Amino acid sequence: MSIDWRSDAPLHAQVADLIRDAIRSGRFTSGATLPREAHFANAYNVTTGVVRRALLTLRHEGLVVVRPGVAALVRAAGEHHPITLQPGDEAIARMPSPEERRRLNLDEYTPVIEIRTAGHPSEVHPAAELTLQVA
Repeated sequence: MSIDWRSDAPLHAQVADLIRDAIRSGRFTSGATLPREAHFANAYNVTTGVVRRALLTLRHEGLVVVRPGVAALVRAAGEHHPITLQPGDEAIARMPSPEERRRLNLDEYTPVIEIRTAGHPSEVHPAAELTLQVA
């Protein structure tokens, strides 16, 4: 797959699609460091600004983690598990606190789901790793 210069899709969306496909196909494995923006820019014949916007899209999707001073990483795939909510339980989608981001190794754009169950401490899970079911 390559950039379709005749497409109405924005360049950054096409680059995000290319990188996403490379991640899903296993070319970039979980936890791997991605090439620098300049590498992608040269490979796809676009500007680094286009690549930066593409990586931001992938950050919002939870596929890529970017930390200041560190290259972009493919987010490590966590265990995907279901949680069954009982009557009276609450599931709250929100952005994590800085401490939760560090503890869960999340990018600042990755949301969490907080599960509140009567009589139990709240549990916080990365949203992408959770399936909610209602009893």
